[in-house]
Amino acid sequence: MSEHVALVTGGASGIGAGIVRALVEAGWDLRVADAQPGTAKAATSLGAVGHVVDVRDDEAITAWVNRYPEATALVTSAGVCAGQSLLQSTDADWHSVLDVNLMGSVRALRAFARNRVAAGGGGAVVLIGSNNAFWPARTLGPYCASKAAVMMLGRVAASELGEHQIRVNVVAPGETDTPMTRAALADPGELAEISRRTPLGRVGTPADIGSAVALLLDPGAAWITGQLISVDGGISLRGESDLNPVHQSVPLEVAQFPGSGPGAFPR
Repeated sequence: MSEHVALVTGGASGIGAGIVRALVEAGWDLRVADAQPGTAKAATSLGAVGHVVDVRDDEAITAWVNRYPEATALVTSAGVCAGQSLLQSTDADWHSVLDVNLMGSVRALRAFARNRVAAGGGGAVVLIGSNNAFWPARTLGPYCASKAAVMMLGRVAASELGEHQIRVNVVAPGETDTPMTRAALADPGELAEISRRTPLGRVGTPADIGSAVALLLDPGAAWITGQLISVDGGISLRGESDLNPVHQSVPLEVAQFPGSGPGAFPR
């Protein structure tokens, strides 16, 4: 067993699975939490140990983190992408997204940090944000706001936890080919527009995000903390979101991506 144990939430599919693969290849001993019923099987196929855990359940996520007090790294990848237009939205629409994307990250980070402080300090955290933390997208206000909050959570946590030698950074993926985005990327116009706007000329893969996370958790990144790193092929240099065809055509009444919704974390 590796001496380096890392915890990943939302690691059974999509970006989370890409992160797990990258960390396993880098020599980490992975523990995965995901709400999907097939988490254990999916994690095993990636070379990790998986548990069905809902990040909306504070007791459950805390118990999972506490099960591995030896862990020195945490990645929070569980998330949903759903929303309504501001005029049509209800409190429930906002709470359902914020409870997973923001509070799910808070719960895991808080439990992990408490364990690391009790152990004498040291460790590294990567929160998975989004370029929508700073790019607005029509009808996805709850998602955009949640990711902006995750970005600031990372900065505040890095400031507070630095004295305990716990590093915290945020990775903001650009358009990445996952189950959550596949329907939009199947539109030739959407794919062509994203590729045109991206200096490196393509959409991302979960492996691209996983490689960036592995770099930030590596001891070679020991003096990097409190940073937001966009892993997006450079599209943030040119703009995205509402300018893309799929966002121009989405009715303002509702936007719900396939696989999203309560209990589904399909990054």
